[in-house]
This record gives sequence, structure tokens and C-alpha cells, in this order.
Amino acid sequence: MAGKPKRTKAQVLEAIRGSKGLRTVILARLGVSSYDTLRSYLERWPETREALEREEEKLLDDAEWQLFEQARAGNLSAIMYLLNNKGKKRGYSWNGKDNQQAGEKNENSGVLKTPGLMDEEQWETLAQK
Repeated sequence: MAGKPKRTKAQVLEAIRGSKGLRTVILARLGVSSYDTLRSYLERWPETREALEREEEKLLDDAEWQLFEQARAGNLSAIMYLLNNKGKKRGYSWNGKDNQQAGEKNENSGVLKTPGLMDEEQWETLAQK
């Protein structure tokens, strides 16, 4: 884009506000169709990049909230996802993958290891049935 920008920084910031970081929404609000034009605005004004990052974080927050709500409602997939991804520091993991990286051997597959529910022998007995 040569010369003076066609939109002001204030217009770009307003287009970003409430967009959840979705570029197509921002482009439509600005009345432009080129991703390169948007990229040039983001490069020109650091405040616009920061605003876009904040909007993207809001989108992730919304998705995370929905995941928590699903887990609270008893959605087993959401519960397992949360335990596997957020519960690692408490020992939850698929197949002991994190423990394997630390050098521990784990031969189970497809098992979400839940600390404290069963010892290793109980798991083996149950898995053989």
C-alpha cells in the first residue's frame, strides 16, 4: 500500500473491537477485501496488533468457558479433554505420555490414567478382562 493509509488507526481499532480476532469480520467492517491491506495496518500501528491479540484471547476465553460448562454438565469428552490437558500437573494423562517423556515406561494404550483410583495391579487386572 503506497502513501497515506485509506483508513485511520481509530477506524481500524474500531473494526477490531468485538471481532474476536476474525479477520474476515475486520475486513468487512473496514470495507476492504485484501488481507494484505489489513496486514499493512497491523504493521503500521502497534496498537492495532495489540488490539487484535486481545480479541483473539477473548475468542479463546469464550471457547474455554464453553468447554468448562460442558464438563460441568457431565460431558465425558469435555471432562477427559480437560483432565488430559489441564490436569497433567495432577497426574492425569493419556497413556502416561508425559511420564514416558520423563523416562518411565507405560505399556497401556487408550487409557486416561487417573491418579488414586486404582493401583497398577488393579489396572492390569481390569485391562485383561
